[in-house]
Amino acid sequence: MKYKVEFSQIVRRKMKDLKLYLTEQFGAATAAKSLELILEAAKSLADFPLKGASLAALFDISLCEAQLSVLLHRRRKNHNIRNV
Repeated sequence: MKYKVEFSQIVRRKMKDLKLYLTEQFGAATAAKSLELILEAAKSLADFPLKGASLAALFDISLCEAQLSVLLHRRRKNHNIRNV
């Protein structure tokens, strides 16, 4: 199953800020190449969603809590549950 990678407004803003910073520090070519590599890595999560660091390890929570967090996020995203 292939997933869809979506970038939040915050991520898009941070990528724009990163591009400006890298351009100022290292030039436009380096900034463009760096952002291309970051975006390729992020988009590869569509094919390999478990690639990378574990949520449980990143946030020092149990694996069950991490899985529940992902499940709830997916359900909210699909509008299967509503915030009350």
